[in-house]
Amino acid sequence: MKEVYYQRTGSLVSLLLLGLALSCLIRLPTNIVSFVAFGSPTTLYISTPWIMGGILLLLTITGVYSLVHSGEERSSPLYSLAFAGLPSVVILVALFFLRLLADRLFFVLGLASAGLLVALILAGQYHTRGERNSLWARWGLNLVVYGTVVFFYALIYGLRTRSLLSATGVSLVSGALALELLRGEGDAGRTWLYALVVGLIMGEIVWVLNYWGISALAGGSLLLLAFYLFTGLARQYLEGVIGRRVVVEFALVAALGAAFLIISFPWSW
Repeated sequence: MKEVYYQRTGSLVSLLLLGLALSCLIRLPTNIVSFVAFGSPTTLYISTPWIMGGILLLLTITGVYSLVHSGEERSSPLYSLAFAGLPSVVILVALFFLRLLADRLFFVLGLASAGLLVALILAGQYHTRGERNSLWARWGLNLVVYGTVVFFYALIYGLRTRSLLSATGVSLVSGALALELLRGEGDAGRTWLYALVVGLIMGEIVWVLNYWGISALAGGSLLLLAFYLFTGLARQYLEGVIGRRVVVEFALVAALGAAFLIISFPWSW
């Protein structure tokens, strides 16, 4: 079973790398979509990154789902889909980075790095399923999740886009990454529910922060702290170990994190 999983992983990673390479070479016409949202006009430019990103996203979700579902006969569709969150976000981040690399050598190195990272993620997910449940693999996946969170939050907050777009993007990405942190062998429906709640909360926080004139790094750090707290509490609740001591520990972490952010960054209303 392990050999079959790694063979299928290699095929999926090869397809994703091919898609990433083509997405940086293909140039499609840009379509402009205008509409009114919450009483103000909004314009979206549907360009090549949007279209290719959507195709890569669908390819990643279906590929990871097939990879997990075929290897776990008793797994539910929601359980198998939970594994697609982290690889999907990493692929989209890789697409963003690769389109910024004009030098051919750096592009090839970036493409290879993206493929290696996705392969390691899929291998780590294999070793955190069922009775394997490797602690090192779990820590490695958590590290990738928080690293992706740091980059994405700083990017989306630094762009200063409208709340309708930034909050929606943060909600979707936060929910997808929360799935990786919260997934387990328990009720997959509850996992999706709590991941959805975390995503909605993070979107609401971004909506508020957009009215606050702080730097991208400060805003991203504040979002990271909130993401860590809410996913941590949700994880403890799913594992059935939530209690006064756990709440006090997370409250202490929140206080120390907030104090560090206040000292490290300038804050102004």
